[in-house]
Amino acid sequence: MTAFLENKNIARWSNEIMHAGIDKSFLGIAIFSLDKSLIFANDPLQKLLDGIPHQKLINPSFEKLCQLPTIGSSLIFEGFLTIGEYSAVNKSFPAVVYRHSNELLVLTSHDFENLQQQNKNLHQLNREINNLQRQLINEKRNLENALSLLDEKNGELQKTNRQKDKLFSIIAHDLKSPFSGILGFAEILKENIHELTDNQLQDYANHIYRSTNNTYFLLENLLEWASLQREFTRFNPSKLAVSEVLEVVLELVNEQASKKNITIQTEIPENIEWTAEENMLTSIMRNLLTNAIKFSTQNSFIKITTRHFNNELEISVTDNGTGMPEEVLKKLFVNEFNESQRGTENEKGSGLGLAICKEFVEMHGGKIWAKSKPNKGTTVTFTLPSSDC
Repeated sequence: MTAFLENKNIARWSNEIMHAGIDKSFLGIAIFSLDKSLIFANDPLQKLLDGIPHQKLINPSFEKLCQLPTIGSSLIFEGFLTIGEYSAVNKSFPAVVYRHSNELLVLTSHDFENLQQQNKNLHQLNREINNLQRQLINEKRNLENALSLLDEKNGELQKTNRQKDKLFSIIAHDLKSPFSGILGFAEILKENIHELTDNQLQDYANHIYRSTNNTYFLLENLLEWASLQREFTRFNPSKLAVSEVLEVVLELVNEQASKKNITIQTEIPENIEWTAEENMLTSIMRNLLTNAIKFSTQNSFIKITTRHFNNELEISVTDNGTGMPEEVLKKLFVNEFNESQRGTENEKGSGLGLAICKEFVEMHGGKIWAKSKPNKGTTVTFTLPSSDC
């Protein structure tokens, strides 16, 4: 310690240094002039004050130290002194600072080698924390994506359950009822066939035929809809004569229209050919005509028209039946299952027909919509884009 104090820069501070009572190997010493020049620094502080020494004192700053009042004779500060830069990880040490004449004496105590190792460890720990934070952010993002996917799957599952419930409802009610009627008429024929007149036989046969035909159509819609949900429906478009497709459909709905004495007028040129999927186009037309007949009154008419423009074929089915209010019209193609309304003669339906029409039209790349007013009929129109455009 004696040899250490023989340094001329240190000698004048010997009382303060001796008063600090800190072993040299654990002591950092720096002497500044009040004009900010570094007069002396031993090795530990020399490394920390590299660059612009007075700017390395950041808490308290050099300027702040110069303004502090003395405590006792020359002591102006006792506590933790932070040395470093504001933009980096800094080091704080227990320190005392003295001031007299035109100089500042800074004494810090710490095991500098151990401090540097701790700082390295802190830097490494900080990097590991940053890496862990990034991993946590990625894990959080992955978890959010998984939760979003789970919500989506849960929504699909709820939708599937609703579809299943609807199917069971249709099978239990809408299919069971007509089969009960068919079985009832069949039983009458079986038990009384030799006692019935020709007119009665014809009448029962007509009832059985109509019920069977309607039930078959309902079953066909169910199967088509189920295939759509399971994505089993094949889409194989080909060039078709539209009038020929309509002719097949008219034969299918003829009995239903005749029962109400409904005239179906067609304005479709025989020479129109269009690329479409035949079974889908047949199903669309049959569903639209069946609906039109269902909501038409006795002795009315239905009109089928076409229009070819902008590389699209537009087909419309117009009836002059009961029509529907605006609030029902807005929901017509929004919900997958529209609650089936009773027809003008209490006809029932599954509510699947329009959903199937919408899906089949959109598979062709077309659109479907309706216009209607209460008691003034309904027009349903759909488009089929040309495959050549």
